[in-house]
Amino acid sequence: MSTRRAWSILFVVFLVSVLVTALAGIRMSSQDEPLEQETTIIPGRNVNMVSGTQLPGGDPWLQRQNEPSMAVSTRNPLHLLAGANDYRTVDMAMSEG
Repeated sequence: MSTRRAWSILFVVFLVSVLVTALAGIRMSSQDEPLEQETTIIPGRNVNMVSGTQLPGGDPWLQRQNEPSMAVSTRNPLHLLAGANDYRTVDMAMSEG
């Protein structure tokens, strides 16, 4: 058997094995079984991000506050990031010097 013919046969065997592997992968991925285990989300207690409506810690008139924003991770729904700004006035002692 010549070297050229041996390489041709080896190449055909390689192509057939790649084709069989690819078809087996397509068949396995088309099954109805989930690929990942589903994550169960357990809700926790609510957190008031804009404080309360009682003085001195809260804002009874609900002025100068941005709405709180929240983002959820697309990779893990249990990872949350939230934030809010508060631009209320602050009483400061003034020096009449």
